[in-house]
Amino acid sequence: MRRSVSAAGTEGESGKSVDEDKLGWASSRSGADNTIADQVYRRLRRAIVNGEIQGRTRLVESNIARKLGASRTPVREAISRLTSDGLVSPHSSGGVEVVDTQFELDDIYRIREALEGCAAALAAERVTDAELARLRELVEATRNSDPHDLTSRVRINTEFHQLICAASRSERLIQMVNAYREFFIGEQALGQFTQGASVQALKDHEDILHALRDRDPKRAERLVRRHLEHSRRRIRSGRRPIARDR
Repeated sequence: MRRSVSAAGTEGESGKSVDEDKLGWASSRSGADNTIADQVYRRLRRAIVNGEIQGRTRLVESNIARKLGASRTPVREAISRLTSDGLVSPHSSGGVEVVDTQFELDDIYRIREALEGCAAALAAERVTDAELARLRELVEATRNSDPHDLTSRVRINTEFHQLICAASRSERLIQMVNAYREFFIGEQALGQFTQGASVQALKDHEDILHALRDRDPKRAERLVRRHLEHSRRRIRSGRRPIARDR
């Protein structure tokens, strides 16, 4: 089968290439606060998680380094971190291959249910009045948001869940949740929600807020887990089945 090398230093089946501008290499090379390895890592990770670099695409260290005008050392470090994340695996002919995470999404969402459920239980005991007030503002912002403004809805939803995690005051737990953050609901997934599902999600947020306000850890955990389970089922039902290789 004919192979092609993309502008971002990835190799895949013909037509399965990644555009350099889409990954934002130019912008990733600026910013004194971040190392080149961090920039390469974040750009590649985001592209893999978002599906811009598809599963089974081969990443070639030398090609990526050449396109970035960087040495191979930071690229090697970035790829090593992606390997630790389980997003790439060694390729038989050299380099690494992007793992097809579509098979793992159901497991990832189940992990999220457990982690954020635990965070909610801790938050019920530790949340401040100021945080409760902000959660109330986010619930109202959701209620008043334009159903078609997916960008704003995703931002509000993300802040709601992040604030609950932050209120847990557990740095280790927050880090664990953040490790999976990029897999969580984005605009594409939110666009699959029906009007009824969106109304139910809003009610779920209200119920979670009430449990936190009542300082009820068990109820808060149960409600968050149920809310995320509903989201997982909606997203799964909207995904096209993918056949596994045997």
